[in-house]
Amino acid sequence: MTPGDGNARSNPAESISEPMKILSTLFLLAASGAAAQTGSLNGVAIDANGNPIAGAIVDLFRETPPLREDHVRTLGNGDFHHDNLMPGRYTAQLMVRGNAMGPRRTLTVLEGRNTELRFDFTSHPARPAGPRNLCPPWGRGNCPVNLPEVWWGLEGHKANRRLETDPQTNTFAADAGGADGQGAVINIRLAPGERLTPDLHLRVTGRFFPRDPRAPVGPMTQLSCTSSAIGARCVIDPRDAEFRGHVFLSTE
Repeated sequence: MTPGDGNARSNPAESISEPMKILSTLFLLAASGAAAQTGSLNGVAIDANGNPIAGAIVDLFRETPPLREDHVRTLGNGDFHHDNLMPGRYTAQLMVRGNAMGPRRTLTVLEGRNTELRFDFTSHPARPAGPRNLCPPWGRGNCPVNLPEVWWGLEGHKANRRLETDPQTNTFAADAGGADGQGAVINIRLAPGERLTPDLHLRVTGRFFPRDPRAPVGPMTQLSCTSSAIGARCVIDPRDAEFRGHVFLSTE
């Protein structure tokens, strides 16, 4: 076939490469579209002396359906970063050694955008929200007692189900009973031989997370607890939800 022949055959490699180029382009467009469906969060936590707050937890609660909860830990320089957050309105709470520091913040995460959040207490020192925790976390510092056991049961029955407790955050999750009006109780038991002095009390704070994902997460609340020298008994109001609580030791 002569070079000037108009019926010259095309290069087979070029014919194969064209569909591959199209597929590659479609894949990149799909990937960029998926990434744009989420947003990110950058921030920093600084204490009243201007020092970074390292190892703190930033609790993020999405208030627009579908409701969800996210967490991110601050680094040694106080910075924190969270990728792949669903767009929507959030409330953020800084938790330092089990205590809520300062008021909750509100923020809006936008699709494909980065949101800035700053916890800066240099001008307004943060104070713990509620009674001060004497053991943040248990197993470290000079806590007068070890991490107690947490037992669950329906109201009117023996609390015979031991709940798993995180020793770093002193947290647990428990069924709040149910919508039939029957609540639940939490028994907090110290180890054999350990006792609380009259000025010390075991307390529980937490939130109710409804089983219906469309329902809003409840506000931070403190359970009604009756303390004794060997532990405490706390009542969970009956509702169709899971209670996620935090056990702490206080003088109040």
